[in-house]
Order: sequence, then structure tokens, then C-alpha cells
Amino acid sequence: MDPLGREAGLERGEELAATERSGRDLSEIRPKADPTNDSDLLLERREPSKPLVIAILGPTATGKSTLALALAERFDGEIVNCDSTAVYRGFDIGTDKVPAAEQRGIPHHLIAVADPTEEYTAARYGLEASAAVRSILARGRLPFIVGGTGFYYRALTRGLFPGPGADNVLRERLGRIAARRGPRFLHRMLSRRDPESADRIAAADIKRVIRALEVYLLTGRPLTAHFADTRAPLVFCEVLPLALRIPPALRPTVMTTMMIVFALAQPLALFGVGPLLDAFGTQPVLVAFAVAQTLAMAAIALSALAARGDAPAPRLAEAQ
Repeated sequence: MDPLGREAGLERGEELAATERSGRDLSEIRPKADPTNDSDLLLERREPSKPLVIAILGPTATGKSTLALALAERFDGEIVNCDSTAVYRGFDIGTDKVPAAEQRGIPHHLIAVADPTEEYTAARYGLEASAAVRSILARGRLPFIVGGTGFYYRALTRGLFPGPGADNVLRERLGRIAARRGPRFLHRMLSRRDPESADRIAAADIKRVIRALEVYLLTGRPLTAHFADTRAPLVFCEVLPLALRIPPALRPTVMTTMMIVFALAQPLALFGVGPLLDAFGTQPVLVAFAVAQTLAMAAIALSALAARGDAPAPRLAEAQ
């Protein structure tokens, strides 16, 4: 056995023994865990006062769903979706939804819970995901939060401040000021009213600058002052985040895939799903997602072959 591996194993064994001597009930914090398995020690690194929640996060094509299914099956868990496209009904292709036949009998939550024409906000996600986590824990199972929508994850684990909603008239006025006088002028306006936010937000980030000014002009309080009122929906748990990354050999192909997805998503961002469905009908929109998924899967398969030397690597992303 490798000396370093043997030393690490001894250290982990000593840590486990110390944990057991402390009187903590390991079965409560590690569902179906095997005390002889070193990998199970991961779930012991936490305070016993709060239940554990595992978050598996990362960009597209990092294997989040595969890992989540394996861990949920091993540790008697259930999966809570954290992807902003999977919450919508009807968009079962071209998204990160795991087909029912591949879910291995593991319950999945917050998938297909909203109509395509419905606005599903991060605030709503935070409340509904928190309720799902509570119900999973009440059944004595381990919750897994799985997805790549960072804003949803932040709404759940850090909360969103209870500030005013969007004022489209005010936003348009501020946008016209930025267009006429430049982003730096708008940023100086923010600096005079909310210096802390101005320090955190770059002048080029017009959307966030406008939001910070909007909050101040509507409430008379700087954005940072509202943060003290923020309450995270998941404060009753300890969240262990596992961040996955794209292997360097696959990054060019993933870039190509994301270009395809972004090209498809741009009309949705500009016009919303509703007008597209009204203009073209549900079937053409779903066909467009199917085409995008086919191209994406073909690109990923090609990259896998290229990594083994069985096919040439795609060149499209290299020119970007």
C-alpha cells in the first residue's frame, strides 16, 4: 500500500474513532452509511445540530445528474432540482431533466412545476425548494440539491432581500440616461447614493447598477442596507456544496455546445416563451430544442472520441 495513502487512512480512522468517542450518533447524520468505508467520512464533517443537505453544482456537461443519482441511491436520498429550465412543463428535451426511466426510483422534486408561459421567480424557487427539503428530511432521507442555476441556489441558501419589485418605467429612464451619458455617469450617480454597492458593482454592469439605483430611489435606503433583512429559506440545514468542473480536454467542445444553446435561448431571453409559443406553436419550439440537444450530444460524443484518439477534435470553438 502507498505510504501516503496508509497514513491518510490512519488519520481518517483516528478521526472516526474520535467522533464515535464523542457520543455523536453517526447514523443520524449519515443515512445508510458504512463506517468501514472511508468515503462515508465525508458526511461526518459537520456540526450535529443541523441536518445535512448535499448540493451538487456546476455548469452543463459536468455529470451533476449522474453523480447525484449515484449518491442518492447510496445514501437513501431524494433530489431537488436547481435548474431554471427543468421547472417548466413540456420542455423535456434540450434541458437537464433526467428521464423518468433513468431516475432509478429516486424521487425528484421541482421538475415540471410551472407552465411555459408562467413566470417562475428565484424567490418562488427558494420557498418551494425549502419546503421540499423539509419534507425529505421529515421522511428521514438525505436531500440533494442538483443543478447549475446559481441564482436559484443563492435564493435558497442565502436568501433574497425583501426589496421592491421591478419598476419598468424607472428602469427605462435610467437606461436612457446610461445610453445618453454613458455607464460611468450612471455609476457615479450610484456612488453618491450607495457607495458600498458602487464599490461592489462594476460600471460596465449596467443591469446591476440600475437595480441598485432602483432600490434606492424607491425605498430611500441603499441596497446594502436591505441585506440585513435578508433571511435564507434553508437556515435550518447545513449545506455541503460539491462543485463540479469541466475537464480541460472537453472545454472546447462544451464551448461549442453552449454556443448552440445560447443561440437557441436568445429569442427566449428577448421575447419570452409566451410570444414564441403564440407565434409558432408548442411543437416547433420543442423541435428547436430537440435539434439543439442532438447537436449538443453529437459534439460531446465527438469530443469523447477525440480524447481517446479515435476522432479529430472539433475546430469550431478553437476559433472563438
